[in-house]
Amino acid sequence: MRVMRLLPVMKKNAKLFNKCERMWKDIVKIRAGYKSELSGIPANPAHPHHVKGKSSYALRFDTRGGMCITSAEHYKAHATDNYDIQTQMREYLMKREGKNILYILELQRNRTGTKLEYIALELEKELEKLNESNNRS
Repeated sequence: MRVMRLLPVMKKNAKLFNKCERMWKDIVKIRAGYKSELSGIPANPAHPHHVKGKSSYALRFDTRGGMCITSAEHYKAHATDNYDIQTQMREYLMKREGKNILYILELQRNRTGTKLEYIALELEKELEKLNESNNRS
């Protein structure tokens, strides 16, 4: 009986999680203009990448830790022992977000208990703001 009561909650959270994931990806790609933030070439298709991982909701959906890259760059980023591209990504993040970004993202990794509902609201605001600024351009 207990499992039956949890199913609607799990489905609701899965829907919200998927919505947050889509918004995060959209924000990262739109912010980069659908171009690789490493090479500057059009990323078709654009691949959003979590530079510092995604071990908590706070870290996973922090758009400061994401960057848009090409499929080839994404493959390299996940290849074993590819220190060069990981270093390039971290250096780019520090240039874009400031020197302390890696430390800030590390703190996000350890944040637990962040409500997915609050994250969804923040992502919606950020996406709306980004879309408004793109419509003005």
